[in-house]
Amino acid sequence: MIAIDWGTTSLRAYLVDNGTVVSSRSTTQGVLSVDSIEFRRVFDEITQDWTGTVYLSGMVGSSKGWLETPYCETPFLLTNLSEHLVDIAHLTNRPAWIVPGIKQPSPVNMMRGEEVQTLGAITTQPDADCIILCGTHSKHVLVSDDTITHFDTFMTGELYSILQQHSI
Repeated sequence: MIAIDWGTTSLRAYLVDNGTVVSSRSTTQGVLSVDSIEFRRVFDEITQDWTGTVYLSGMVGSSKGWLETPYCETPFLLTNLSEHLVDIAHLTNRPAWIVPGIKQPSPVNMMRGEEVQTLGAITTQPDADCIILCGTHSKHVLVSDDTITHFDTFMTGELYSILQQHSI
């Protein structure tokens, strides 16, 4: 399979065989730097000689991404994630799915991509009840019985970038 994390500022792709990453590629062509008509070209370039079903997560499913996908809502049982995949084979000419994000209605909060990272974290640490995911918009995710019950977003990465670029 091919796993793609297509975020706001970067794209990371992994060729996976029996649970092991056998190859990886990355680019700074995040969704904000790709015109709507260029998503297919960037996708083809990053997966050029790889075969397998493709799973895309992150901002690729946002209103700024390739195809906006609906959010699932908290509380959300992570083992049900596969039931909410959005088929995009018509855009890729190969088996491909976008993983939906998760929305928290109160207080309002959203994640795209971190739900996959959280699923991976509880797979390796089943007793974890708080997962901290660092990034542009870091998340603190509360998990109980494989269910995301609550999460908070912190602008740590974005604030760091702004300070680094616009401050001495």
